[in-house]
Parts: sequence; C-alpha cells; structure tokens
Amino acid sequence: MKNKFVKSLISLVIIGTCLFGGCVTPPTSNNSSSSDNNENESVNLITPNEFIKSIEEVGAVTGRNSPWNDTITGALVCGTDLGIPVYDSKNERMLLLYGDTFSGQKAGQGSGYNDWRSNVCAYSTDFNLSDGLTLDGWITRGGREMAKELVPSNKTDNYEMTTIPTGAIEINGAIYMFYMSVRHWGANGEWWVSYCGLTKSVDGGENYKRVEGVAFTGIKDNITAELTGYEPSVVVSHYAPGLCQVYPLAVGEYVYLYGIQGGRFDGVQLARVKANDIENFDAYEYFTGVDENKNPLFVQGSAGIKYISSEENKQKTQIIPGPAGEMCVMYNNYLGKYMTIYQMGQQMVMRTADNPWGEWSKTITLFGYETYNAMYCGFMHEKYTEQNGKIVYFMMSYWWDYESLLMKLELQ
Repeated sequence: MKNKFVKSLISLVIIGTCLFGGCVTPPTSNNSSSSDNNENESVNLITPNEFIKSIEEVGAVTGRNSPWNDTITGALVCGTDLGIPVYDSKNERMLLLYGDTFSGQKAGQGSGYNDWRSNVCAYSTDFNLSDGLTLDGWITRGGREMAKELVPSNKTDNYEMTTIPTGAIEINGAIYMFYMSVRHWGANGEWWVSYCGLTKSVDGGENYKRVEGVAFTGIKDNITAELTGYEPSVVVSHYAPGLCQVYPLAVGEYVYLYGIQGGRFDGVQLARVKANDIENFDAYEYFTGVDENKNPLFVQGSAGIKYISSEENKQKTQIIPGPAGEMCVMYNNYLGKYMTIYQMGQQMVMRTADNPWGEWSKTITLFGYETYNAMYCGFMHEKYTEQNGKIVYFMMSYWWDYESLLMKLELQ
C-alpha cells in the first residue's frame, strides 16, 4: 500500500509538470487567455479570407474563467482539457469527454493539482451555443458530486501514467469510447502510448466496460501485455502505432477511424469497420491507398494491420502528412465536404475533402501560438453547428489556464 502511495505521489508531481500537452515553453508576452478575450467577445481572431469569415472565442466551458458553469464546486473540475462531444440519443444530450482532471489549478501555470482523475464526463442539453455552453451536470459515482473517473488508470510513470479519451461514437444506443493508455509524457507534444483501447457504455455514458478484443498496440513489450491482458503474440498482431489515438466517424454503414501515433508529430492513418462489427477486431479494415481511379483500397484483418504498420508502408498509407495532433473529422452540410481540425506544429489548421479518406485540401490556418500560446485540440460535432454548417463551434484546450474553450468558426 505504501509503495503504491509513493508511486502515485511521484506521478502527481510528474503529471503536474508534463500533462497532456507535454512540457511547454513559457507563454509569450502577446499570449491570449480566456479571461482576456472574454472582455472582447466579438474579437475576430483571423483576417477574413476566401474560406473563413471569422473566428471568435465564445468563452471557457470549464475552470475558474467560465462565465456559464461552476465546474469547481461539487464536481471538483478546476483544471481539465479536451471536451470531446458525443451525442447520447437515448437522453437527447451531448456527452463531453475530458482528459486529466484536477480540483485545483493556478492561473497561467498549466495543468493542476489534487483529486487527479484521468478522465471525466459532463453532459449538456444546451444546443444553442451562440451565448455559450451550459453544462447540466457530470457523471458521478454513487450519488457523490465529484465527477468520477470513467476509465481507471494505474497512474505510474513508465508503466501506465493515465488513460485519456481520444474519440467516441454512439452505435445502436451504446456509447463506444476509444482511449489511449499513456506510458510516459515526454517533451513538447511527445508521449508514448502502450495501446489504444475501446470501452462500451449501455447506460448513457454512466459506466463503461472494456471491449476486450479490440485494441491497437503501440509498444510491443511485456508491459503492454500486462495492461491489455493479451499474450505477447496478440500484442504483436495488434501492433498499429499509427492508430494509438483514434477518432471515430460514422459514414453510412461504416465507422471510419482516424488515427495518429502518441504525440503530435506523425501523420494520419485510417481504418474502418462496419458499425455492427465494431466489437469484432478481425472485421477491421485498413486503408492502403487508392487505385488508378482514386477508389479507396482497404485490406481487412491481420494482413491490413501488418501492411500499414511496416516502416516501408507507413508514410504512403497516411491520408494526411505529419505533424498532426488530436484529430477530429465531421461532415459539413454547408460545404458538402468532410472537414477536419487539428494541430499542426504551432498552428491550428483546417482541411476539407470529398470523401472520408481524402484527397484532403491544403491546410487552412485558423490561428497559432501567437494568439494562444500552447493551445491544442479542435473537437467538433454536427449538432454544434448553425446555418447548416456555415457556423461551426469547436472545443479547444488552452494549456496555461488548463481549461476547455468554446470557439466559433464562421465560413464564407
């Protein structure tokens, strides 16, 4: 017991320094913060161009700077990030999945302290985001107020530091959430993932159970075998480092899985599976390229996963080149195209494509570190749009105040 306590205490010190964003450089003098921008809510962060009319910060959804939500009292959510939206049709609400979460946070210092949970979830029935996003409550345990950890983690550095959601989707009333098991945080934007797992909730996101057969492994060793419960041969056969952070998107009968390695420096790979087969790992198919007519080529099962994970084929099977961090993709009715927002180095960028696999347009820069030093993520959802997709709201994480910001993007 004492050893476990010491390990957890050491881990808390480490994660307070290098959490989901990795270690970051000090903020620059022209760094923006949510409290700064809330004084000028209508400030356009971009010079209008042929693609984008405006980008505005609406405000903080979590933390001490939120004008709409007290996430600290009761829920004990002061410092947190992400805010991945997934629709819960049973309860007609949006679930918002957050990463490493703390009850305390010092403004402008990043991360947090006390009551560390690797992941938490809020819910909201507010779909009019023009005046902000009001949360209805949090998923808790046994009637307690504190937001609970959905997917437990060992919280031991160089073993399993934390378990963080990367994307989720509803299929036949069940919520399926992908998460990454982070072994160790590195320098800026670097971390190592043992595996990407899948969990399932049949009660509206209240409780999750791991789908034992579905995992993409990122490190082929005994630690990954212990964490997954797989035999070493299975760890090897599931090896797909390019799918260590998976974001799912439903398109027709398929769920497309957009994946990146641990960290924010590699390119994007693609897999897919029929929605009804999401719990059958052997049914997953892997994108290997396009034919002469630009039709997509997918290879199913072990042959496909082996192909895309080889050093020889890794880069040529990437649908978007690196660097790419925290992928999110949705279909935009206004554009009549798929759109993605992700971090590319020190910029937040957008691309569009006619098909889930591409071909993706050139990058369109939204803003960079000169506007928000150490920002990351850009999570969208079709239900968080207006005017048929002309206006897109997305969640962006801001490291220094360690909070989730609601952003508003208006297309031309």
